[in-house]
Amino acid sequence: MSFITLIAGGDYDIWTYSLDKKTAEPFVTIPTTPQHSSHFSPDGRWIAYVSAESGRLEVYVRRATAGAPAIQITKNGGGHPLWSPDQKEMFFDNNGSMFAVAINPALPAFVTAEPQPLPISGFIQGPLRRQYDLMPDGKRFLMLFPSS
Repeated sequence: MSFITLIAGGDYDIWTYSLDKKTAEPFVTIPTTPQHSSHFSPDGRWIAYVSAESGRLEVYVRRATAGAPAIQITKNGGGHPLWSPDQKEMFFDNNGSMFAVAINPALPAFVTAEPQPLPISGFIQGPLRRQYDLMPDGKRFLMLFPSS
């Protein structure tokens, strides 16, 4: 199974695509609101994504099974979630700054702390696609900054 984000007239939804069955099925669809930037957890049990279901873009997590309820991670806006390799943190951006939130993704509960700002700002980030990444050791980011 693979997750893809489909774009339909500005209303973005998250769908699953079965490589075995060669069929697509809706995973997160909320009419008239965008859901995008979906990203699997390293263990494949969870999916993080961005949705405007609260009225602004926020980061959410769901179990990677159909029908699981959403868990809101951010409360003051957020975008482009990225899991740490050890799955103990999640990173996201908001208004040109980076944040980290400590997580415990143990089943059946998913527990988060309050997001904490990181000393990173001024990087280049577009509206839909994450334009930063985390090195495999989980200790450094790869980002684009405007030339000075």
